[in-house]
Amino acid sequence: MRTIIDILRRGNLELFHSAMLAWLLDHSAEHGLGREFLDRFAARVSQLGFPSLQKALEARLPETIATELPGREGRTDIELLFADGARVVVENKTKSIGTLEQLERYDSSGAIVIALGYVEACFPRAAKRKFPVLTYGDILSILSGLKPAEGAWGFLLTEYRRFLERDMDVLTRIAQRAQASTSQEWKPVLLKPEYSTLYRTNDRRLFQYFFLVGFGQYLADHAFVSTSEEEWEVNKDQISGVWLSGPKTTVQYSPTLRRIASKSASFWLHVELHDGLFGDKTDRPAGEIQLRASVDEGDLSSIREEFRAAFPLAQYEHYPQRRQGDTGKVIFRTLRENELGYPMLMSRLAGFAERFFVLG
Repeated sequence: MRTIIDILRRGNLELFHSAMLAWLLDHSAEHGLGREFLDRFAARVSQLGFPSLQKALEARLPETIATELPGREGRTDIELLFADGARVVVENKTKSIGTLEQLERYDSSGAIVIALGYVEACFPRAAKRKFPVLTYGDILSILSGLKPAEGAWGFLLTEYRRFLERDMDVLTRIAQRAQASTSQEWKPVLLKPEYSTLYRTNDRRLFQYFFLVGFGQYLADHAFVSTSEEEWEVNKDQISGVWLSGPKTTVQYSPTLRRIASKSASFWLHVELHDGLFGDKTDRPAGEIQLRASVDEGDLSSIREEFRAAFPLAQYEHYPQRRQGDTGKVIFRTLRENELGYPMLMSRLAGFAERFFVLG
C-alpha cells in the first residue's frame, strides 16, 4: 500500500497538500482534467449552502492559482485569482486547528472563503455557521469520480488518491472507536499489516491529535464544565504525548482544593495520550488523565505535600515520581486502550475530576 506520495511528502505535509490541490484546481495544469476537478469542488461547496464559487465560475475561470501568498490578512494557503480582481481563499488545515478569526479576516477583504480540513474537527463548530467547511474526505470523493489521464500525470493523481484512501480508512476506524460507549463495544484501531511501517511516530501523533480535538468538541456538546469548545486546548508539542488541557476559564474548586489553591496555586485537567488508539490489547496503558497545577512563585513541593494529605489515591490513581523538568502533574489516573471511546473517556474524566471540582 506504499505510494509515491509517501516518498514525496517529506517535510511540511500541509504545504504538500496545498500544492497538490492548487495543481488540481488549475484548469490548465498537466493533470488533463481540465476544469472538472474545479467544478466538482465548487459543486461540493454549493451543496453546503455556499454557491458563490459556483456562480463565479459560470462567468469566468481563475487566471492564477497560488499557494502561500502573503497579504494584509496573512499568508493564504491556496488562492484563486481572477482577472477582474476577485479572489477565492482556501484555508487548508491538515495538522493544526483553524480559527474563525482567520476566516473572518479573509472574508473582510472581500474574498470568497472556503475552509478545508483533514477532518471536520480541524475547524471550530462556529466556523461552519459562516463558511463552507470541506474535508479531505470530500476531496477523496471528488477524485474517486474522476478518470485519471494516461501517463505520468495520471499516475501521480492515482497515487494521491490511494494515499488519501489509506488515511481516510484509518480516520474512519478512529471515528468508530470514538463512538464506543462501553468497553464491550471497543474495537482496536488496528493498522493493516501493510500500513504498520508507513505510519511513523509523528504520523500516529497526528491521528491522536485529531482524536483529542474531536473529544474537546464532544465535551462542549455534552456541556462538560462548559458548552464552549474553546475551553479546551489541544496540542502535540510534548515528548510524552498528545494532550488536551482545560478548562481555560475559572471553574469552581471543591472546598478542599480551594483551600489548597488559596496559596497562589491554579489547577486544571489534562488528558494525555501515549501512543493510544493503536494498541490491540484492551488493558494496554494508553495515556493518563491528570490534575496539573502551577504557582505564582516558588515550586510545587508544598502544594503537592498538602494535596497528598488531603486526597488519598483512588483506584487506578498514582502520584507522579519526582523527575527533572516539572510538568505540574499533581495526581493522575492511567487510561487503558478500551477506555478511549468518547462516552467512556468523558465518564472517566468526570469520575476523576469530581473530587477536585464542582461539576454540573
